[in-house]
Amino acid sequence: GRGGAFGIRAGAAARVVIADTAFEDNRATDVGGAVFLAIDGAALTMERLLFARNSANSGGAVDVNCFSTGTIAIDTSTFADNAGTGTIFVCGNTTMRLSFCSFRGNTGGGGLVHLDTTPGRAEWRANAIDSTLDLCSGSGTGASLDGNIATRDGTIGPLGGANDRLLDPLLAALADNG
Repeated sequence: GRGGAFGIRAGAAARVVIADTAFEDNRATDVGGAVFLAIDGAALTMERLLFARNSANSGGAVDVNCFSTGTIAIDTSTFADNAGTGTIFVCGNTTMRLSFCSFRGNTGGGGLVHLDTTPGRAEWRANAIDSTLDLCSGSGTGASLDGNIATRDGTIGPLGGANDRLLDPLLAALADNG
């Protein structure tokens, strides 16, 4: 199936906002472990969301249908321990804008955002990334709009903006050492 929690189909005149929601432990047998999106030019904003332990073949957390167009903005959200080809799988002429999000422990083939077709695009601004996966994979384009922090050099890779930073691997979590 599509969308372990739910799916949205919206036309060009629609304005859709998904906010303050936790998507945990969902599974789709096909695409979109938590959410399946089919948007045709709709304005879609997703903010203050938690995607944790969701899984699907494609789009462990979110799948964007191949006939989709327009821009999807995901702000101030957390993606943790999702599994699938791309934590977010984007197909079609869609721009995915990710700002102030955190990514940790996501697994599967592809990158955190898998851009399955050209001209798909992912834009990254001020995200915290603790991942063995690259930011983007596939045939679309990715761009860092600066301010991203990552735990390994290859995560930001060729998308690296002038103000992206790599965390010092010698830094440890705060602890009572006395």
